[in-house]
Amino acid sequence: MTGLRLALIVVGLLVVLAVALFSYDKFRFRPIIKRRARRGDGHWNEPVLMSQSALEINPHPPGVEGKPLTLQDDESDIVLDPDAELDEDFREMERVATMTLDLETLSPPIQEQVPDETVDYVARLPGASRIDRDAVLGLYRQHEYLLEKRRGIYGMSVKHAVWRNLESDPGTAEYTDIQLAVQLADHIGPISQSELNKFSELALKLADTLDRPLKFSCSFDEALAKAGQVDEFCNNYDALAIINILAKNDAVFKGPELNEAALGLGMHLGKMNIYHRRNPHKLGAESLYSLANLYKPGEFDRAKLESLETRGLTLFLNIPCTYDPPKAFDEMVESGKQLSRKLGGELMDPDRHPLDDAALSRIRSEIKTIAADMEQEGIEPGGETALRLF
Repeated sequence: MTGLRLALIVVGLLVVLAVALFSYDKFRFRPIIKRRARRGDGHWNEPVLMSQSALEINPHPPGVEGKPLTLQDDESDIVLDPDAELDEDFREMERVATMTLDLETLSPPIQEQVPDETVDYVARLPGASRIDRDAVLGLYRQHEYLLEKRRGIYGMSVKHAVWRNLESDPGTAEYTDIQLAVQLADHIGPISQSELNKFSELALKLADTLDRPLKFSCSFDEALAKAGQVDEFCNNYDALAIINILAKNDAVFKGPELNEAALGLGMHLGKMNIYHRRNPHKLGAESLYSLANLYKPGEFDRAKLESLETRGLTLFLNIPCTYDPPKAFDEMVESGKQLSRKLGGELMDPDRHPLDDAALSRIRSEIKTIAADMEQEGIEPGGETALRLF
């Protein structure tokens, strides 16, 4: 423990020294602070949101083909006041140098990971004896690849006394009770009877091999009925809020002006080569809302941004995946109005009807109703369960 304390003290001193050197550099040179933005490669498959209403239920937005997106860094520059930052840095140096090290809080608490019985069918294999992680996971992986829906295997950790996902734990982990889970439905549709059978057979094989009793969270028929209910929930609440911005009088929006306007609104060109407004909240999807080209191919090619011309843009928000959807919609509306003013456009719905304040207020009311109805059914917009479903 003495060695650990000494190491921590040394680390603290190095932090103070690094802050001091950085502050000295900023005193000598007017700084350029980098704000990081992420981007992804990909492209739209279909025409973008051309035939959808301003509030579209069960939308089918363009998808991305190929491998998962690889996120990289992009940069934009912001010039800050060096003197104000220098004062703040010296205050931070003083705070770091005088703070007391709390060894108990250095390591984050172990997070419990359990199936979500709101949307999962769960098989339980209780037992008092210890089971090695790799032994159980090896058996599980021999059969779980036959399943299409999201699935997982969880164990009661001997070391931490909380439920953990075996696939995220180290190979040395040990467990007592084991649980398997498969998601009953998602935005694609409900689990099939065949797949549910495969999951049940997987649970039976593990129970037999591990010599454990087996108990399901409900009967097979009840699981199928619940899958239908979850699927109906998805059908009812899978919705996008959409605002189109069309150029006036046969004019066009040009890439450089569009890029400047989007960046000025705090958006960044990222996944699928469209602009995104980052979500600042702990809950919800990575983006609050996004901005795409209204016309094919829907994206903004970085290499061709200087020569880009388009007559329309579309802002859209995934309602069930967004934390506090009415507030996020208000922010999207404000972004739409500012883009419209800066680029010389006008707000329209996909049928080319103007979106005045009264129409936008009606859309907001619908969004508020959707959010309230979701919460009434026990699933919060932007919550973990909603993100899994949509």
